[in-house]
Amino acid sequence: MTKFQDQNILSLATMEAVRTFNDAFSRHDVVSLMAAMTEDCIFENTNPAPDGTRYQGQSEVKAFWKGILQEFSRCSL
Repeated sequence: MTKFQDQNILSLATMEAVRTFNDAFSRHDVVSLMAAMTEDCIFENTNPAPDGTRYQGQSEVKAFWKGILQEFSRCSL
């Protein structure tokens, strides 16, 4: 396999991972969001300023996403 083919495969895999995450997010499906992450996942939020908050591991990251998705479901556009 050439370097170009390797990069193309990685790009496709990355795009699919992002698509999977976005689809789960759009459905407000926390279980699928977390299935897309490893046990040792880390999420670094930009809020509160200036340093944000770091969530580490499935339980902390899941709690963060559940809170965000609950807030989104309360909002009406």
